[in-house]
Amino acid sequence: MSELSRVGEDQVTWYPCPIGRLESVLKKVLYTNRGYEHVYAHRKNIAYNLQYIQFQDKVLQEIKLSSVISTKR
Repeated sequence: MSELSRVGEDQVTWYPCPIGRLESVLKKVLYTNRGYEHVYAHRKNIAYNLQYIQFQDKVLQEIKLSSVISTKR
């Protein structure tokens, strides 16, 4: 089995967008007076999911995938 390799191999640490920043954006859309219940939990859940999507996108950009796995449109 071969090892995964990264494009560019730089040693810069990557961090996703902070949860607090994502929550501040979501507060403008999801708030209690708009009829939503459990707004705090929804904002947290969406923020963590967005952060995970950012991570997955970063991985897909940096890993050299074989042609069997990746498809070009």
